[in-house]
Amino acid sequence: MSGETAARELQAKFDEIRSAELARLQKRIAPLSIEHRTEVEAIAAEVIDAIAAHLGGALRQSGEPHLVDAVVSLFGVSGESTHDLPAR
Repeated sequence: MSGETAARELQAKFDEIRSAELARLQKRIAPLSIEHRTEVEAIAAEVIDAIAAHLGGALRQSGEPHLVDAVVSLFGVSGESTHDLPAR
């Protein structure tokens, strides 16, 4: 898998984790106003995007297949996803 593909797949994986964690924590954030819940969700998305962008940039620039393979393995990315996310 190329660094570019791995970066997109990692973004998708991180977005899935974010969504699942927000759903899991729904009881804890339910008492918040809609504005505050929206803000919590936006902050979570920004953090995930920043992590994915940093890691994705490193994978794109490295040119090291063993690094890409290690990160893909570590995060359980298969490369079989059909996500079509824009490059970050």
